[in-house]
Amino acid sequence: MVVSDERFASEIINDAREVFKFDDLGCLLKFKTSRHEMNITATFLKDYETKQWIPYERAVIIETDVETPMGSGKVAFADSMKAREFQKQHPASNALSEAGCGGGCCGKKKN
Repeated sequence: MVVSDERFASEIINDAREVFKFDDLGCLLKFKTSRHEMNITATFLKDYETKQWIPYERAVIIETDVETPMGSGKVAFADSMKAREFQKQHPASNALSEAGCGGGCCGKKKN
């Protein structure tokens, strides 16, 4: 998987130490909900502002009007105050919230 824009990158690591890369947070979320049989050991997202990796459990995921690679509009922040402020400035439109991962990128293992 080629990640076209670091601000939207995310990854899942399973118990077999396979790494699954995503270029849109919407794709990662869809993948997680469709792979119940997979034992996921870690999930990391890039903070939209700092582009630093953050654990999924500490991330604040928001829907915005930002154009993401696969159209989900979802972005992640480590800081909840920054996330709320960003969301006020970039509220999600109905078109974006209904768009998102078409499945073509989901589950691409890192080579």
